[in-house]
Amino acid sequence: MTFAMQLQGGDVIRAPYAEAAFSAAHERDVAEVAARILTGGGQAGRAYDLTGPESLTQAQQVRILGETLGRPLTVEDLDPEPVLEQMSQFMDPKFLAALFGLMAQAVGRPAPVNDVIEQITGHPARTYARWAADHRADFGG
Repeated sequence: MTFAMQLQGGDVIRAPYAEAAFSAAHERDVAEVAARILTGGGQAGRAYDLTGPESLTQAQQVRILGETLGRPLTVEDLDPEPVLEQMSQFMDPKFLAALFGLMAQAVGRPAPVNDVIEQITGHPARTYARWAADHRADFGG
């Protein structure tokens, strides 16, 4: 929701690694998977890698969010070092270093995508556009 905080002050999202790609899973899909596993049995000891249905960069996510909100949003790719330094003042530096390392590795590489959510729930994973529409009010839309 860092995008939401930034959009309160304008139409520019500032973030490091704007071209880092992720395949985020919608929280409703994660909840449905958890409910099926917890109530269905036969899942003891299994681990599932849940992904969304598409690999999107942060810049692509901002574009989709802008389309959903009916606002022309832009992305400013920030130098990660000052951002990391600032965030380390109120978040665990080791966690942030690991997170920023993962983001750096995700630049220019599509994120893995699978159909595990569909296999477990019986419906395709929800898209980022669906997530943006579901959370429109969180962004002042």
